Amino acid sequence: MLKVNRDELLWLMPAEDEHTAIMELASSTPAVIVSTLGSHGVLLYRQGWEQPLEVASRTVPVVDTTGAGDAFMGALLYGLAKEGISHAGLLAMDGAQWFNLCAFATAAAALTVGKIGAMSALPNLQEVNQLLLIVR
Repeated sequence: MLKVNRDELLWLMPAEDEHTAIMELASSTPAVIVSTLGSHGVLLYRQGWEQPLEVASRTVPVVDTTGAGDAFMGALLYGLAKEGISHAGLLAMDGAQWFNLCAFATAAAALTVGKIGAMSALPNLQEVNQLLLIVR
């Protein structure tokens, strides 16, 4: 699995847009590519898919973006570990599973940007789950 943000994605694969860049990167990299796009959400590509999956982020007031990527990745890895998904299991996950996992991770990141700091801004599991219950 490769995780990059928007700037890193477009640096690795200069392209007109993120969709083109992630598909070009997918032809030569790991089975799963996750690109965080800040307030625009996430693009996720899994080997074998024709198009990347898009997951919108929550609209929240932004105080400090420090730690948002770490919160996202920590929540993503937590979700994989909680479900017992190993490296080999990444390709067995379907679009709905990836969508739910990315929605969980983007909720963690959204809560993080609402506070100042890195470690002190990270949400706990209850806070993330509460945000997920709020209808967009």
